[in-house]
Amino acid sequence: MKNYFTLISNLADKQIHPSVNEATNQKVIIKKNETNCPSSYGIKKAVIFLSACFNSFSAYYKSPKLMKQTLESILAATKYVTKGSYEPVSFCISVIQASNIFRLAKTYAKILSSCDKHLGNEIQNAALDYMEKSKDVLMNINTDNLYLYSALCRLKKDLKDENITNAADNIKQSVSNLSKLDNVSICVLCDIYRETKDKSYLKAAQSNMENVLKLLEPDDTVISIEDEKNNLKNRKYPLCIQDYLGPLLYLSSVSKNEQMDKALFYANKALVVDENPDIFESENLLFIPSLVLLNKGLLDIEISDITRAEALSSFSGYVSDFGIYRHGTGTQISQTIYKDQDLFYSIQSGALKLRLRLNATFFGPKGRFKSTNIEKTEKGIRLHYQRQWGYWLPLEDKSIPPIIGSDINKIDRKMIRLQDFDVEVYIELLKDGADITMTLSKTDEIPCKLDLIFDKFGVFDSDSASINTIGNDYIQLQNGYFSYSSGSDYITAGPAFNGSSIYSETLRGSNPPIDNTFTVYFTDMTPTTRTISIRGGKA
Repeated sequence: MKNYFTLISNLADKQIHPSVNEATNQKVIIKKNETNCPSSYGIKKAVIFLSACFNSFSAYYKSPKLMKQTLESILAATKYVTKGSYEPVSFCISVIQASNIFRLAKTYAKILSSCDKHLGNEIQNAALDYMEKSKDVLMNINTDNLYLYSALCRLKKDLKDENITNAADNIKQSVSNLSKLDNVSICVLCDIYRETKDKSYLKAAQSNMENVLKLLEPDDTVISIEDEKNNLKNRKYPLCIQDYLGPLLYLSSVSKNEQMDKALFYANKALVVDENPDIFESENLLFIPSLVLLNKGLLDIEISDITRAEALSSFSGYVSDFGIYRHGTGTQISQTIYKDQDLFYSIQSGALKLRLRLNATFFGPKGRFKSTNIEKTEKGIRLHYQRQWGYWLPLEDKSIPPIIGSDINKIDRKMIRLQDFDVEVYIELLKDGADITMTLSKTDEIPCKLDLIFDKFGVFDSDSASINTIGNDYIQLQNGYFSYSSGSDYITAGPAFNGSSIYSETLRGSNPPIDNTFTVYFTDMTPTTRTISIRGGKA
């Protein structure tokens, strides 16, 4: 692990250098985010600076100049500590990081020369002052209790304040929903375990990390479940495996899990392969030195040389609590099946992704296919969706007041069913793609369409057309197969169908197009059964 830590330390030094180089005015080493509380930026800088000062692998080891800048950053951040409620999550994280600063200075100040030890003491006091002034904000903050509980656990140990202890004990009872897949939440779960030794938080962190690894695509990005569920309306910058290196490192050290060890190796290997990792977007790497300094033994982890497939192939199957099934994790071609959302299937070949949606004009949006289950059968993965339409009879019990415009008392009313709409999809998962059979029935003569959505611009090629694609455009294919390529990655699909329906983007009640994508439409009329084959590969 030491070789990889040397690389991480060097990357951190490169980002620190502009801040200590008098020849430049560039000071920004991490991304400023408008959703962060005002004090968090200075505290982040201070953690990164101070960990370099105490990291013997860093070029800034024991640097008095960098320690002075650490102190200045903490003092500047403390001026804004009362503004923490503006963005409560980042404020809670800043309190945790201030605690890290305090503990780093307390643990490692002894290595400083006699003339620099006062800087270590001043940094300790400044970090304590930040935490002391954060107490009132935390007591009145409105945020996810997981982050708040973690921050209070830190203050409980560092400040030894009885009121904080009582507040932490009280808030613990209301901590719920530990199934969070973002890197910050997994770090916080690990942090709570370190502070409390409550194994339920360690178990949650391990489960979440395993789910993240299941969602890892061939280009090392992690599927954003929130983005997929929202039809990619507000896409965030994608997280990569390197963003999870910190919690992976810690979990590997405490869990004694062979599969987690393999994943840790691959995350480190991916960092080495990436000759110029984007620290500006992946600032999480910069906090690994502080994690290592505060948790002895992390550098002693032995990592063996294995392939990507060996490291990740075990992380397929169901993603717990999220209604997702994954196939092909760790290979060049991965596939995802979703329930309860419009995008029901995706395949990624290298860096090229294709997503599928199925729509029919059945009483407005009620014809949008959202499977209510993911079921393994002999034919493959079965998805099913059924909707009914009719009208509700008046309440039989006249003593119950009707609530106009609400569904509240529909449980007390009978429905006269006029029409049913049924969609059944079977997906036979293969090594390089899938055969997908779709049956739409129960209501005849309604237009339907299949959206094949590509999120990278490339080259569309078929017997009838060959074009360089652009954003927010589409093509409606009548028959045959097509291929779509971006760089050396390609995906083929077909046969296309057009069963007397010409509706594509204008189909009433269907999902609107997704910005900055290219869509291929297959159209039909119900009742219908169609099978398409999708394959991926690299040229």
